[in-house]
Amino acid sequence: MLVELGVVVLLVFVLALTYDVVSWLSEPKNLPPGFRISPLITLLLPTPKKLPFIQLAEIGRKFKGIFTMKRGFTNTVVVDNISIAREALVYSGKIKYI
Repeated sequence: MLVELGVVVLLVFVLALTYDVVSWLSEPKNLPPGFRISPLITLLLPTPKKLPFIQLAEIGRKFKGIFTMKRGFTNTVVVDNISIAREALVYSGKIKYI
């Protein structure tokens, strides 16, 4: 019974590691800099309950106003600078001018 449990745990670990490697290799290359954390680990990390925007602003200062954050299996681009946000909106064609 104990050996079977050890084999199952090892199999789950190998599958999770394989998934992480595949997801990192298939990640888009044109994203801004950010944290490279395993998607399975980010599911376990707690979301800040109180004033999460303050923590995002501190991270934004470290990455000069724009960074990529992975939450679970979703990539999120956070823009913490008004001029960068304006440029991104104009470039994407969402607005004509500001």
